[in-house]
Amino acid sequence: MTGLTRLAARIAALIIASSLALMMAAPARAQSDRDVALAEAVAEFIAQERAQYDIPGVVIVLVENGETRLLEGYGEADLSGHVPMTPDTIVRAGSVSKLMTSLAVVDWLTRNGISLDAPVADYLGTLDLPRVAASRASFRQYLTHTAGYDDSIEALHTYDRSDWQGLRETLEARDAGPLAAPGRAVSYSSWPLAVLGAVLEEQTGQAFDAYMQDALFEPLGMSASSFAADREDYGAGLDQAVGYRLSEGRIEAVYPFNHVRLPPGIALRTTGRDMARYLHTVLSGDGPFAPGVMTAYTSPQVAHFPGARGRALGPSERFDHGWRALWHDGNGIGFVNRTYWIPELGFGFYISFNHALMEPGPTVSEATFLVNRFTDFILERRFAEGETGPEDVIYPTYLIEGASCDRPTGGAVNGFYRPANYPRRTLGRIASLFDGVGVSLDGEALVVGSTRYTAAQTPCLWESEQGRVIAWRPSEAGEPAALYLGAGAFLRAPLLEGPMPQLLFVGIILLGGLVLAGGWTFASRLPGLLRGGLAVAALLPAAGVVTTGVMLLTMDPQDLFLGQLFPLGLVEPSLLLAGGGTLAVAFSSRWFSKPGGAALTLLYMSQLALITLGACLALMWNLGGVS
Repeated sequence: MTGLTRLAARIAALIIASSLALMMAAPARAQSDRDVALAEAVAEFIAQERAQYDIPGVVIVLVENGETRLLEGYGEADLSGHVPMTPDTIVRAGSVSKLMTSLAVVDWLTRNGISLDAPVADYLGTLDLPRVAASRASFRQYLTHTAGYDDSIEALHTYDRSDWQGLRETLEARDAGPLAAPGRAVSYSSWPLAVLGAVLEEQTGQAFDAYMQDALFEPLGMSASSFAADREDYGAGLDQAVGYRLSEGRIEAVYPFNHVRLPPGIALRTTGRDMARYLHTVLSGDGPFAPGVMTAYTSPQVAHFPGARGRALGPSERFDHGWRALWHDGNGIGFVNRTYWIPELGFGFYISFNHALMEPGPTVSEATFLVNRFTDFILERRFAEGETGPEDVIYPTYLIEGASCDRPTGGAVNGFYRPANYPRRTLGRIASLFDGVGVSLDGEALVVGSTRYTAAQTPCLWESEQGRVIAWRPSEAGEPAALYLGAGAFLRAPLLEGPMPQLLFVGIILLGGLVLAGGWTFASRLPGLLRGGLAVAALLPAAGVVTTGVMLLTMDPQDLFLGQLFPLGLVEPSLLLAGGGTLAVAFSSRWFSKPGGAALTLLYMSQLALITLGACLALMWNLGGVS
């Protein structure tokens, strides 16, 4: 080959190599440009949300087709030190914990050759849980929230480490276990996952947090994640976000670190970077697990009826923009989270922000709905519409398939309906009153809350204009009528459990207390000793009324999770003492003969009757199962 020929060959090879390099670089540049545009759009969206809803800090993870497309923090994790929110900031994940616990349980069952349909009661060991022992609910029912549990928010958290109890002690002290027969309804609760965590402890001989570290977090490389009870055990050297409630830029409440008594359901602390690893694992369908674990974990398991969205073994299901998504929210004290993925698209995200779930009073903060707004924003921007709906998914189990479908009558359905997982304890019931819905039959439409439904296909299935589907089950002997709204179930409540009777009842008690507190002014013409006795008696209910009023006006609703409701315990006892003391003074002094004495005494006796009614209701609500 001549020198000229060799030179021509080298030039040609160089041209070919350069062309190949350019061809390979073009998709990478295009992908990089796409990711930059996505990051800018998300940053603009989050900036608007933070400004409008007073959100201190946000962390977001986006993964797609095996790549992390976005891993970013926005705003501040700790306002006191102006600590930025980053992908490596420790955040409280709340009920996202259940995704981790469920995955570990499914893996443990598979590795040990235990059927998902085996009764949990057979694996209690030395755990003293009478309700669990009496129930034959299976692991599958525990994992799909169909085991018949209520949901009590008491005793979940504490700020005082000395008041903290281990998982076993908490469960045994609460007599935790199902209250209803399994398989009747999806009844979401933290307690069944806590029981499964205690079973893992019993069967493996490890503390729950240690087992999760060995079985899940280390294999997945989630090095900053933990279920440990104490702050120093979470992500050594990493900043930890603080929860806040802001109003017009001012700090209204700060939520310090708290110790969690039910770690399997709500105690996870993690980072955006760790959650990216989790999303890559569930989207790949692979990981350091026994064969078949990931398939079982994400497969459809149960729905209330055909056409309703259901549950998998841990994740919930939803259908957004024509795609089947798996997801779980985590609403904790001062934090809101969502983990979300669409298996068909190989796409998922995690979002967490340090803002309170609720405003003062029974009102969910508008900021909380950022998770819904972000879901819509990212799907509309990223993907075309799909064609999947709940009617296209086949579930192995439908809980009310074949139920009676007689067209309901107004008299049979009108009323107030509470969630099936409505707590059995009085304080829990008061806190959950506003989770219920009013139902009425209006001509051919069934009005549930503010949504109208009309009969579709059969009288058993009803559909709204927005495509939401409900099913109706008429009353059966010995149990309330049930209404199934998608993945939620509602039971018809007795008259006195409705919010209006409850509010009226509380209002009458407070009004009676105020009347009693002012009663001494009507006795100004009585002898000094008697007048002084009435004044002392009146101070007790006055103190109770003031305490209650101040508490209701100033209490952070999230204190419900921390058991900060002891002032309520002062009200009825003080009114009872005051009413009894005043009546004793009235009778002993022949007060009936004084002007207005008979009318005032009648008021006091009515007050005592109302207090007695309240005490009886509390006893009925707290003894035995759910009424």
